[in-house]
Amino acid sequence: LLSFQFSLKGYTSREFVIDGDIGGEWLVNLTYYGNKKYAPTYLKTTVFNNWGRSNEIKKTTVYKMSLKDQKTQLFKINTY
Repeated sequence: LLSFQFSLKGYTSREFVIDGDIGGEWLVNLTYYGNKKYAPTYLKTTVFNNWGRSNEIKKTTVYKMSLKDQKTQLFKINTY
């Protein structure tokens, strides 16, 4: 079981769960459209492998968004 979350609009988060029934390689991409302020935008993701088990692995990454209007691959998840 894999679970990851990301923040939208700076004040909320969204969670996606990928279980063993959906095998394969998943690419997590993002297109950053900018913001109205001259301030950096950051995206924090947390990926859990083996969620809720004794061998759970948690990986948190923070991305500084700067490439406006370009698709960026954040990470890959392999569920095999």
